[in-house]
Amino acid sequence: MAGCAATPPTVIEYVPVAIPEHLMVDCPVPAWEGGTYRDLAALALRRETALLDCNARWGSLRRYQERILNPSD
Repeated sequence: MAGCAATPPTVIEYVPVAIPEHLMVDCPVPAWEGGTYRDLAALALRRETALLDCNARWGSLRRYQERILNPSD
């Protein structure tokens, strides 16, 4: 009865993890609200700031995921 002594199959359990709400908000896109070159330059700066903020949020989400996947580190 060698079949009865076989090692039981490995069971992998996936547990859903709640992602913090502040990391899942949409990234804002500053709108064009001017008509001069100075306004255009200001828009470029606002969009750069929005992009950097959005990238920082994604970075926070990646670090959060890493802590969940590797809690001992």
